[in-house]
Amino acid sequence: ATSTKVDAVQDCEGDAHVRLAVGRMHWRRRKLSKVRDWILRAIDADASFGDAWAALLALDNAQHAAAQHTTGTNSPNDSVIISKCVAAEPPHGELWE
Repeated sequence: ATSTKVDAVQDCEGDAHVRLAVGRMHWRRRKLSKVRDWILRAIDADASFGDAWAALLALDNAQHAAAQHTTGTNSPNDSVIISKCVAAEPPHGELWE
């Protein structure tokens, strides 16, 4: 899987979908120190990709909930992430509608 990830990133260096996929892979493997970096790389590659914004918000809320030992609470960073997302006006994504 690592060589596949490396190949995909090299072949599609600027592709936001690939960068987000790598971030999600790290998330599934609980390599949380790398997840945010890859999601932010996806946003940098294409700020109009709504799935990356949604993933960033989900990650931030998951990390906040874990730190607070609660569920269903919003991170204090939500408003910052949401305002940046609104400013970017993302029109597309596989899950974003």
